[in-house]
This record gives sequence, C-alpha cells and structure tokens, in this order.
Amino acid sequence: SEIKDREFSCVVENVPVGFLPSIESSSEVENTNNLTPKSILLARWIKLIEQRFRGQCTAFMILTFRTAEDTNRAIQNSLYICGKRCNTWKLLPEPRRCFKCHAINARHIAANCKEISDICDSCGGAHLSKECALKDEDPSKHFCINCKTHGHGTHDRLCPAYLKQCTKLYEQMPENLYKFFPTANPRTW
Repeated sequence: SEIKDREFSCVVENVPVGFLPSIESSSEVENTNNLTPKSILLARWIKLIEQRFRGQCTAFMILTFRTAEDTNRAIQNSLYICGKRCNTWKLLPEPRRCFKCHAINARHIAANCKEISDICDSCGGAHLSKECALKDEDPSKHFCINCKTHGHGTHDRLCPAYLKQCTKLYEQMPENLYKFFPTANPRTW
C-alpha cells in the first residue's frame, strides 16, 4: 500500500476552448504564470466537449496542482491561458450524491445502490433522467427527492437539503471557509 501525496484543485473560469489539456500546454501555463515547473498534475474540462453549445468560445476547467503554494498563486493572481486572463478559485468538495437514487450525502455510490430502478433527478420518477419528459420543462414542475418539494430537481445547488449538507461538510473541514489552501504563510489563513 502506498500513501498518495495530497493534491490541490482549483476551478478556472472562461478558458478559451482552443486550449488542449496536455503536458505541453500545462508547461506553457506554468511558464506564462511563473508557476513551479511540473506543478500542474492534471488539467480537465468540467463539461464534456460534446456537451458544449455551437460557437462556444470559453469553458470552465479544473486544474490540479502538486502544491498548495502554486494553487494559491493561481487563485491570487488568476491565470493567463491562451492570452486570456482567467479567474481562478479553490475547488471545494461537495456532498456525495448517488447518481442512481440521487440521495445527497449517500453512504453509497450508484454501483452499490439498493434502489431497484434509477430515480430521475428532475421529477423524482422511476426512470433515467435523460428519458424524463419534464427535464427541459419549467423547474416549477420538477420534484426534489432530497427535500421532498416541488420547484427544483435534485441537481439544484440552491436546494435547502443540498445547502444543509454543504454547511455540515464545511463545518467538518474548516479549511473550506478560506479563499486559499492554508500553508505556513499567514496570509492564506
């Protein structure tokens, strides 16, 4: 068994879609932004490329860094990618959600879910979310299985049940309340 080093991730806003996540392009980002060489471990788009709309020029990305210091530098100064200044912020952990029953803070994942059929994240019905007749309808017709109310689906980040679980998670991990990843530098606290 091996102990894995901690990684530090941030969200980068409005990255030009011409940026191709690779070792070479990560090196270029490091050079342009005066980051430690080989500090970026991973660069990935948040949304699949196939899900972009036609003519989309920018998209959000997650960068994973080797050190808190380089991540904090990216957050503090923003990043220049493909000649564009891109705002950056710390990626906060979210409550776990089963993608079969859509329970928030579930102690299981979809592969181990005890539900017999998939539960729709838009209407709460027993069918796949992508097959829901209401998924593109007015959200007032949606139903959240977590807070048991109409007006939004389980994917809504303003759901009271979701926000309650986020608060619990942040109380368990006080470092999430800081803009930066805490280091020996007092300005990060």
